[in-house]
Amino acid sequence: DVISEYPSAVAAINGGRKAAAAVHHFMYGLEFQDPDLLITQHSRIQNVTQIQQVETTPKTAWDDLAQPMAAATGFSEAKARKEANRCLQCGLICYEKQQA
Repeated sequence: DVISEYPSAVAAINGGRKAAAAVHHFMYGLEFQDPDLLITQHSRIQNVTQIQQVETTPKTAWDDLAQPMAAATGFSEAKARKEANRCLQCGLICYEKQQA
């Protein structure tokens, strides 16, 4: 994200959700709630240290020096699909039903 300089897509999406919530509260005249303060000591948080059945792969390296026009042309379709399918380790739980 060029404007907010979020380091990952997950952080940028989280920022977008916070912005949408703030706009929603403003448009409907609701009291502003700081999203960082929504979790209290009484909140029940599921502790997830490892996600099962999710294959993790490193992100595709982007060598600007070896391929100076790579940023202009983007990924090939195969590389784009591989990048889109990898787990971002965003901390959310994947709710796919387990195969029996």
